[in-house]
Amino acid sequence: MIWVVRAFLISLVYFQLFLWSGIASAGNNIFGIHITNEADLNDAAKLVNSNGGEWGYVTFVIREDERDTARWQSVFDRMRELKLIPLVRLATKTEGANWKKPIPVDADSWVTFLSSLNWVVKNRYVILFNEPNHSGEWGGTINPREYAQVASVFQKRLKETSADYFILPAGFDSSAPNGPKTMSADKFWGLMNSEVPYIFSIFDGWNSHSYPNPAFSSSPSLSGRGSVRSFSWEVSFLSRYGMRLDTPIFITETGWVHNENKDSKGLPAGRQVLGFSSETVGKFFQDAWANAWSDKRIKAVTPFILNYPRDPFTNFSWKNPVSNEYYPQFAAVQNISKVKGEPEQEHKSALIAHSLPNKVVTGSFYESNIKFQNLGQSIWSETEGFSLDFKINEEVQTQENFFIGYTKPRETREVKINFRSPTQSGIIQVSVQMRYKTKKFGELLTHSIEVLEPPKLKIAATSLFGTADGHDIKLLVYKNNDPVKEIKNISLEKGSGEVELRDISPDEQYRFVLIKPYHLPVQTYASVAVPETRITFPVILPLDRNNDGQLTWEDLFSLFQ
Repeated sequence: MIWVVRAFLISLVYFQLFLWSGIASAGNNIFGIHITNEADLNDAAKLVNSNGGEWGYVTFVIREDERDTARWQSVFDRMRELKLIPLVRLATKTEGANWKKPIPVDADSWVTFLSSLNWVVKNRYVILFNEPNHSGEWGGTINPREYAQVASVFQKRLKETSADYFILPAGFDSSAPNGPKTMSADKFWGLMNSEVPYIFSIFDGWNSHSYPNPAFSSSPSLSGRGSVRSFSWEVSFLSRYGMRLDTPIFITETGWVHNENKDSKGLPAGRQVLGFSSETVGKFFQDAWANAWSDKRIKAVTPFILNYPRDPFTNFSWKNPVSNEYYPQFAAVQNISKVKGEPEQEHKSALIAHSLPNKVVTGSFYESNIKFQNLGQSIWSETEGFSLDFKINEEVQTQENFFIGYTKPRETREVKINFRSPTQSGIIQVSVQMRYKTKKFGELLTHSIEVLEPPKLKIAATSLFGTADGHDIKLLVYKNNDPVKEIKNISLEKGSGEVELRDISPDEQYRFVLIKPYHLPVQTYASVAVPETRITFPVILPLDRNNDGQLTWEDLFSLFQ
């Protein structure tokens, strides 16, 4: 009977893993890189978003003495444009040879700063410091209980502020021994759990430093603790402390040392440079991504480090500090096929202004402007699936000329909409809202428009030498200096005529320009009323002898010929 229960439990675990992997792998590009300088973002994108990829990951550090909102918002905005997802590791500052210990009350200032940023994607990935099982990372001491307290308070404060924070613990050195400056990870974790029971169940994912040890130089085919598959051993071990086996995994540090640009000749044995050629390291990365890191629980892998031009990490750096070119491992990873990530982003818009009319006339054409502001995380563009949802009486108005453009967060966009009014009078309801693919979002504009029968425009005009009669009169209609309508072949008899006005909005003011051949144009202003509007033009002068619509010296000279 016992073996039946065990078999059932094992099957249940594998079923959960399978179910989770099917969800997590959809639309996620696990390729990433670790950087130390935001100037490397462009190259990071060329690496992780190459060969079919989009929305790869980038790990970087923000120190407590570098919490400049303007600076990091600029970094986030650039990552948004490059389609890079930030994994933000919190750090204190150095004090001598060590990193200062964070304390629980520091959480408030970090929450204030992190919440001042408009994040790139909905998940706000935050890593709570670095390798606390090294004394150098914790004020020169090793204190699992303190780290547990700090992590617990930071997690609680961040989650209270926003459920969008995705909290990851510090990555640990799983190869570290017990000694004066390091503590083995399993011992450290046990003491953490003693201080805060089930602390490993509060994190949203697991952060792993799965380095190929010893000496960052082991084969990518090895497994277990201290290998590129350390993550699997770590999660399995931590399941005794409440961590789920299907926990999402982020490998934020990993990689092999190379011996490029290093000369070991003549150095003592202890100072000789270890590592492989960059070509070999590139093959190791290809192998690891194809095999060790194909585990469906893995959300991101960000090797250490893209560009570090000085000791002690030059033999981890992917960039040659002398030639300023990338080592072959860059191209090796760049050439791996990747997927187009589809991270969730918040789409928000606010209505700023619109020019929809309150009244229209039947059977007429109208053009209006709607101005929205982008208050979300996404960049609007037609190619990314953004458009306008425009309806009249709940009927979608299909148009090909909606121009959303390329609208970044905090920017505004004015969109032109065109519509034709019904042929029957009455009331119509117009609704306008932003849309991403099939889902509407943001502030909804609803507007009622009264549809009236077209008014009659009664025209009165006189010429300098009598009436302005004729059958070739033209009328131009303007609104705010924008042309609205042109009516040709109007007949005037005894200085009077009548036309039906369409394409106008009743009760609004227009400029009317009357044009008679070989006469100077005349104009007047009037607010259009229903059912009729009367306008009287100034006296028409027959002085446009060349019929070009204006008075010129040529016209004046011709009077004396």
